[in-house]
Amino acid sequence: GCLRVSPDGLLLACGDRHGDLKVLRITNSGLQIAEELSAHDSEVLSVDWGGHDGRALASGGRDGMVHVMRWGGETGKEGLEVCCTLEDHGGAVSAVRFTAKGGKLLSCGGDQRLLIRSVGGGKG
Repeated sequence: GCLRVSPDGLLLACGDRHGDLKVLRITNSGLQIAEELSAHDSEVLSVDWGGHDGRALASGGRDGMVHVMRWGGETGKEGLEVCCTLEDHGGAVSAVRFTAKGGKLLSCGGDQRLLIRSVGGGKG
């Protein structure tokens, strides 16, 4: 599996070998499940928080897909909202990373390609 703490330190995203993605709330008393999502058809290989406000979450999987989601979505309610699914890789996606300023998402995988995409403006 893989895991990544959100920029504000309040959430932990993790993926497992079954393709499931979990977001856990980090509290003084431990971890609490905030969201569970069946995201990929097979193992989640990479997750990263980013975007302009740090509330975007990307996941890459062995199924060759990259999902881009937002915590809070457009409504501001707690939870993940899938923004888009990218199927540009010809094999497993081994890494996803947002750039430092959050405007771009990088992904690489078994097809030996590094892809760079814009991931929206405004808040996301």
